[in-house]
Amino acid sequence: FTPNPAGQMSNGFYSVNIIPMEQTHMKAFELSGISRPISVSNNWLGPQVDGFYVPGIQYLSFIYSNDINNEITQAVISAMRSCRQSFYSIGAESQFLNLVFTLDGLTEPVGNGWKHRTFIAALLSKGSASVFTSKLEKYDSLYTDVRNKLVHEGKDFYELNADPDDCCEDMFNYIKDIIELIADKVFNHRIDMETYAIGLLRDPVYIANYTAVINRVSTARRKNPQIPT
Repeated sequence: FTPNPAGQMSNGFYSVNIIPMEQTHMKAFELSGISRPISVSNNWLGPQVDGFYVPGIQYLSFIYSNDINNEITQAVISAMRSCRQSFYSIGAESQFLNLVFTLDGLTEPVGNGWKHRTFIAALLSKGSASVFTSKLEKYDSLYTDVRNKLVHEGKDFYELNADPDDCCEDMFNYIKDIIELIADKVFNHRIDMETYAIGLLRDPVYIANYTAVINRVSTARRKNPQIPT
């Protein structure tokens, strides 16, 4: 054991030269490794917007100018800062998990399990039942087969059948899609976003689609399907 933070370097690694002074079988050696695997760089990361066109850029410019300031805009600012901080994280696991937590923080999904998954997928669907189905299957896979194994089973990406860069990119794109939705629908409060998602989930086509997905996925995992209401 070495005293913390002996040999601590700014890149998250430590390096200590051990030089025994007494009679011992040990010879001098260098001890080094990663001491802060879940460290992030705490920088000022505001919602800076450049001059080119992307969906939602006018809305973001209004936030930056403080022309719009409400519950949702504060959530968007926090999400953007959190996304940027994810890319300073050391290790794909911390990058991915921070993006997962960012998406949850931005949307504050209702419930857990399939209720949580269908809520997120409804927001990502852009009002299309077919898009909803594909997003639900993909998001559930990222959450169940990647996020839960990293968090609850202590796995690393090298132990999973998933590419860390692809997983991070998928989650980052989900966050961007939610921000574009907020800009398009001009939600002012979280309850507005919740009402929109629940309205879609009460559509008979959405109900049929998520029931089919849940039954199929649950059967493959040998679990009893828990259909949300």
